[in-house]
Amino acid sequence: MKTLKTLSNITLSVLVVFFFSCKKKDSSTSNSTTTPPTPMGVISFHLHTNISTNEDSIMPNGYGFQIQDSIFTNIPNSLGYVNIKLDTAQLYISNIVFHNTNGSTATVSGQYILKYIGAEGPYIVGSVPAGNYNSVSFNVGLDAMANGMTPGSMNTANQVFPGSGTGTTFNVFNPPATFTNSVGDAGTIAPMWAGTWSSNTGYYFINVQGFADTSALQTGQYNHFSFQLSNTSVAVSLPAQTMANAGQNYVTVSNTNDVSNPAEMHLICDYGQLMKGITSFKAPYNTTANATTAAAIRNNVANMFYYEH
Repeated sequence: MKTLKTLSNITLSVLVVFFFSCKKKDSSTSNSTTTPPTPMGVISFHLHTNISTNEDSIMPNGYGFQIQDSIFTNIPNSLGYVNIKLDTAQLYISNIVFHNTNGSTATVSGQYILKYIGAEGPYIVGSVPAGNYNSVSFNVGLDAMANGMTPGSMNTANQVFPGSGTGTTFNVFNPPATFTNSVGDAGTIAPMWAGTWSSNTGYYFINVQGFADTSALQTGQYNHFSFQLSNTSVAVSLPAQTMANAGQNYVTVSNTNDVSNPAEMHLICDYGQLMKGITSFKAPYNTTANATTAAAIRNNVANMFYYEH
């Protein structure tokens, strides 16, 4: 009996040792397979304002100027060639998706960008996983939630815009009346809140205003025009970057990129393309009363964006 008891105790001891050995091994295995956090970095848009093939902030002598005092462009239409000068060129960008070279995508939800004339950026988009991003898609316009909120109720919808080196934060749904443009001059931001107008409610998705010479011989008979679109967003999907169309193959985002030092994707907003083929610059010129002009502008939106080379 004594021998049996001793053997029993030995067996029990072996089982206890085996049990705790397994526990320790399992714990070690669990710790070794913990997935490290994904490194993130801030990405932004650098949005240049072009009218036709000219960039608003560059003169032949290399000095900058305000776009309100700058370039006329020739846009062919049924009247021949119409000289156009813009003094307001604003639009909202939302539902932004960056496409990684590895095939994955990074969607930035809840960020709304107000691109306005004379200011190039960087316009902060948000944080995305570190990687190489070679294309982007987005909507020009707002989603139903944002469009249904009044400016006062959207006080947390901030857009960070460093401007001329001094950081500022403003509400893109209730923007300041003035800003400092890309060459350090004072400019203005037109209101985007439309309230209820015609059959539409909410914000202007696009707000473009200026002067057009509609005289047959371009003798300076300028008419002021004011085009606003709302309610229906327009999807924009840019191709993959290549050395030919962007001067690079991708934009690299790393964990060293933050709000003060974001990675930048450079895009052109070409309002010459937006206004291409428009023939109506006389009253009623507002798109609320001119369905043909509204449709033409809406169809041109997707063609107004391309990479800066």
